[in-house]
Amino acid sequence: MTTPTLAKSCCGLLLDRLTYVLLLVAAVRFFQIAIYHGHDFEVYWKAMHAWISGVSPYHYTPEMVGFVFKYPPWLLPLFLPFSLASLYTARVFWATIQFFSIAYAFFWLIREGVAKRTAILVLLLYWWIWIGHAYSGQITVFCLMVGLWSARNVKSSVRFSTALVIFSSKIFSLFTFLGRWKEILQLRFILGVLGFIVLANAIVFWVDQKWGANAGIFDIYINWIKAASSGNAELGSEVVRGQMNHGFVAGILRWIPVSFTNIYYDIGVSLVLMTFFGTLWMRASRRLSGAESFAGWLAFGVVVLPLAWSHSFVLTFPLSALALDRAIRTKKKKLIFTALMGIIFIGILVSQIFGNTLVRPIELVNIKSWGVCLTAWALYQSQNLG
Repeated sequence: MTTPTLAKSCCGLLLDRLTYVLLLVAAVRFFQIAIYHGHDFEVYWKAMHAWISGVSPYHYTPEMVGFVFKYPPWLLPLFLPFSLASLYTARVFWATIQFFSIAYAFFWLIREGVAKRTAILVLLLYWWIWIGHAYSGQITVFCLMVGLWSARNVKSSVRFSTALVIFSSKIFSLFTFLGRWKEILQLRFILGVLGFIVLANAIVFWVDQKWGANAGIFDIYINWIKAASSGNAELGSEVVRGQMNHGFVAGILRWIPVSFTNIYYDIGVSLVLMTFFGTLWMRASRRLSGAESFAGWLAFGVVVLPLAWSHSFVLTFPLSALALDRAIRTKKKKLIFTALMGIIFIGILVSQIFGNTLVRPIELVNIKSWGVCLTAWALYQSQNLG
């Protein structure tokens, strides 16, 4: 081995070791944040404790602004086991689930042919997205893992049914599965979803009768609808239409003089955007692999959400990594630059790095959602050249 080759090999080895140390430090910090914060997870935990204490999990008061349990009744059994532990212990388990979900997404990308160094680079560039999710303690990264798990075997109706039920935690996120509409119409899939929901409702009914408010399934669903529809009004205009909402729905409605409390405007614009991006991606993804296509559906499922918070963009991670990897393979500088800019728009242009004065104007024009569009374009163009 020549001296230059040996030096290059040593530098590469040193860089890899430093990267692994950085990842270890990041993992420790992630756990620390998830365990000692996770305010949304605290809402889940409190709702389950209230439920087994005889109070509706959907009960809320004016003092609970922004912290109301809103997930559908058929997902109550998913959160119920956490009520058996203290809040701290439950947070440790939830932090572990979040971390495992991110790790699963990383190795899923490796199995789909993404170079390890590329996947690590994108993983690190998404740091502020990951810790944003850790601070909130949301369910989104778990949805990411389940979605990718279902994509590993598209013929499995059990996996697909499970993914769709979990994604129903955010009703509008079901847009992600529009690309698999033929499978949705299959009888075995329909029976699978119905089976999940019937079983879940049976558990809900039993728990509610034994420990809960003894309200009955119908009343539980009525309370859920009331809690779920309270969103915009309880959060306020600055949150719903402000810089924290990164989706195109908010981007459009913040320039139109309509009331932020009327959710029908949000629903209408969201449906129009679903139609637009759904048609566009259905055509564009014909030349992509199944994994690449699904990564796009995951990402576009975020930009059409009425409420697209920063942590929601964990769902764009697979698209970003695939786009950069495929762009690097083409050796086209413009495509590599486009993919990198998309990733930077999503994960790096944040107030924690550049300050709110600089970032606020670009967040008000939905820089993260535009980043998704750039990465999708880079992936599409890379495969056209491939």
